[in-house]
Amino acid sequence: MSASKYDSSESGKRICEAVRSFGATQHLRSAARMRAPQMGDCMRTQSSAKLPVLDEGAIIDLERGLPGGDLTPALQTFGEELARRLVTLEELLATQDHSGLASLAHGLKGSAATFHAPGLASAASTLEDELKAPGPEGIQTATTQLSAELQRVVRRLQDLLERRRKERK
Repeated sequence: MSASKYDSSESGKRICEAVRSFGATQHLRSAARMRAPQMGDCMRTQSSAKLPVLDEGAIIDLERGLPGGDLTPALQTFGEELARRLVTLEELLATQDHSGLASLAHGLKGSAATFHAPGLASAASTLEDELKAPGPEGIQTATTQLSAELQRVVRRLQDLLERRRKERK
C-alpha cells in the first residue's frame, strides 16, 4: 500500500468483517458507545504510558454478552491490522503525509476504543491533535509515542491470544 494512499476505511472494514463473522457488531457498537465518555476522559487527561495497554476485563465483559462469547477471531484480526498500521505509520511519517497520518490516527483512535486499548486511543488522539496545530517537534513526538503504543498493544494481543490457545487445549 502506498503511504500517500492510506485509507483507514479499508483497515476498518477488515476489522468489522471479523466482528460481523460471529454476530457481535451491535454488541460491540453499544459497548463502545457506553464506554466512549470514559475513554474520552482518559484521552484528555492522561498520557498513554499511564493507561492500560488492554482492558482485558472489559473485553471479557463484552464476550459475556455475545452469542458464542468469544472475541478471539476479532482480536486476532485487530492485532494483524495494528501490525500493518505500524508499517503504514512509518511510511506516512517518512513522506510527511500529514493527511494520511490524520486519517490513520483517527481510525486507530476509534478501533482502539472499541477493543479497549485506552493507551493506544490516547496516543492516536494526541497525534490527531498535533496534526491540527502542526509543529514538527510535536508531530514527531506524538508519532513516536503512537508507534511505541502500537507495538505494546500488538505484543499484548499476541500474549492474550497465546494464553487463550493454551487454555483451550
